[in-house]
Amino acid sequence: MSVNDIKPWLPRSTYYKDEAFIFKNVVYKVLQTFITGQLFDENDARYTVDTTQTGSEGRGIDSIVIDGNGDMIVTYSDGEVVNIGTVSGGSAITPTMEVLAVTATNTLAQLTYSVKADTHAKLFVNHLVYLDLGTAYFTISDKTVTWDAVAAGFNLETTDTVVIEYWKT
Repeated sequence: MSVNDIKPWLPRSTYYKDEAFIFKNVVYKVLQTFITGQLFDENDARYTVDTTQTGSEGRGIDSIVIDGNGDMIVTYSDGEVVNIGTVSGGSAITPTMEVLAVTATNTLAQLTYSVKADTHAKLFVNHLVYLDLGTAYFTISDKTVTWDAVAAGFNLETTDTVVIEYWKT
């Protein structure tokens, strides 16, 4: 099984025997075919941690932002910050993406920029996408993102990986 065969865990999805899925950076092997519920259950006997999927920890990217000068700034997980240079390619406006630390249960660090009025954002929680449309899993006011654990059906914990995509002012 290659890393390309590992799917992200999704609620209400079918997983087949001997497949693998990932949840919170842990790979699980499916022991019997099943359909997931709304919430992940680490004690479910239909899958187990897959100890055969190993790899070394490496340097990752914490954030990529286009600054006010149009320069792409990359911040790596080891703390190094690199200005890649001016981003060009026409008049396309691109959203900003940044990693948000979960500082306490259901509490996120502030955004770098304010969110542009009349735009929408995407929140990626452990590789699952949540939108600020319809069911309000989260709201944004200026630079503050507020998570609604009741609407989402789960709490954000400090071990969760959260990335936001938004249009800055």
